[in-house]
Amino acid sequence: MIYEVSMSADDIKIIPSNVVEEIMQNVMMIVNTTKLTVPLDRAFGLDSSVVDSPQTSASRITAEIAKAISELEPRARFIGLSFNESDAINGQLKPKLKIEIKEEYL
Repeated sequence: MIYEVSMSADDIKIIPSNVVEEIMQNVMMIVNTTKLTVPLDRAFGLDSSVVDSPQTSASRITAEIAKAISELEPRARFIGLSFNESDAINGQLKPKLKIEIKEEYL
């Protein structure tokens, strides 16, 4: 089954109610965290040059997110990413992320 991951940090739960919720929250944290900002895991998150660069293309961001998810949350499989065009006109790329949770974890 394909899930759309919320990018809002307002949805964080200390104790997720099920595995699907836990995996989706983990993916959201990966995408919302910049590398080098987690003290005991400096490789966690996305490269800040991808996150903050106005020159960054959507394909570069997509590749970085796919790589981070495959390395940091192996229970999820990256399906795709889309961006709201109206946000891009304003200089922001807010991703709408789709993942699939691997069958053995359901």
